[in-house]
Amino acid sequence: MTRLLAGLVALFAAAALVRAQVGAPKVQPLSLEIRKPLPPGVSSELEAFRSQGTTIRLAISLPDKHIVDVEPGASKLAHFADDKGTDLTKVKKKSPFDGEDWLWPPHARISKDAKQCSVEANAPGVPAIAATKIKLKGDIVVLCGSDEKTLEAKDVVFDEKLNLIVGPFTVKKGKPLFGDEPSALFQSAQNKHITRVVLKPAQGKEINAEYRGGGRVTAFNKTEYSWMYSLDGAGERCTVRVTFFDKMEAVTVPVDLELGVGF
Repeated sequence: MTRLLAGLVALFAAAALVRAQVGAPKVQPLSLEIRKPLPPGVSSELEAFRSQGTTIRLAISLPDKHIVDVEPGASKLAHFADDKGTDLTKVKKKSPFDGEDWLWPPHARISKDAKQCSVEANAPGVPAIAATKIKLKGDIVVLCGSDEKTLEAKDVVFDEKLNLIVGPFTVKKGKPLFGDEPSALFQSAQNKHITRVVLKPAQGKEINAEYRGGGRVTAFNKTEYSWMYSLDGAGERCTVRVTFFDKMEAVTVPVDLELGVGF
């Protein structure tokens, strides 16, 4: 009996360990790019413009989460250097096109199932000629959504006067990004991350609105988030149903890599 109990305890412990490993964050390098200054006498016309520096593109996997965004401001860099002691974050003369953040959010991508994302870690410096490895260590903060909620507004007319409050969102008729097709514009001071918008015209079937783009803009220490969805098939008057994450969790993902030419 004692052996049986000990065996069951070991089995449950092993199963718990497997579950923890499956759900644990995973970081993998996708690419390593080193952009050295052009040699003297070489025309800049021969190279697509991008300031000198070192870039590592990373894939982050969070199997138990729904990834929404990457937070560069909350992420911390411990070191970005080569194996000869060169600090790649420090250069004598910095390009005016280099940002202050070591992570570039415009280059972040999220998989369709939102379990993975990729992001670029950047430094303005390049490794020494004799260097053979690049070392990157730090913490990347990934925003993940939870507590999904759905709100509905009926008899919505998407005209120029529309300024409708639906929960944390202000809904307006958005200007078309391309062509002349208008969009439903959702704006919020909070990153609630819309996952789905459904339109139900007065006559006809429900339509899963197509996502047309969005982003965030920060000015005067205020950030506004926006999402645009197609109004195709909505008709003159419709019911709008928006599903979003009401809570955001900041997940800290540790990064500790040492890469060679072949990784």
